[in-house]
Amino acid sequence: MRKAWLAAVVALGLSLVPSTVVPAGASPAPAPVPTEAAYEGVLLVNRASGKCLEIADSSHANGARAQQWLCDGGANTMRWRIERHGGGDTFRIVNVNSGKCLEIENGSYEDGARAQQWACENLPVMRWYVKLSGDALVVYNEETLRCLEIADSSLADGARAQQWACAYWATQLWDAIV
Repeated sequence: MRKAWLAAVVALGLSLVPSTVVPAGASPAPAPVPTEAAYEGVLLVNRASGKCLEIADSSHANGARAQQWLCDGGANTMRWRIERHGGGDTFRIVNVNSGKCLEIENGSYEDGARAQQWACENLPVMRWYVKLSGDALVVYNEETLRCLEIADSSLADGARAQQWACAYWATQLWDAIV
């Protein structure tokens, strides 16, 4: 699994230099950008729970919530395409099953606003920074500058994904597995 994680880091063009801690509410410095347009079929595994980010009920609907579930390596609802967006240092995170982008509901800046999928558009709320913090990934939204996490550090299947001020807790750390 470690080898697959390193392959994903290299494919995304991230460096393995540990980042510095950034105060809650501040944005971490952008990571180096990959030269590849996309990285297909990634599992995003939460460090606190060991569970995979997915879209509830394998839905194709706009507004379907992102949540965690016990990883099933073959399920496309748990697989994501991480594509560099427009030559910058942000990415769109697209669910392989639905083809829709991960975003924050209503573009909310509130801590606890849920992550969901929506038809991809060229909007900052659908773009994410993916940065290394030690040996894990931190994923934070370009619009809100808040980190993707699992609500209440839950270990339960179905616990919702949401945003919260970046504090680099285990629930805000992710592994990208191919």
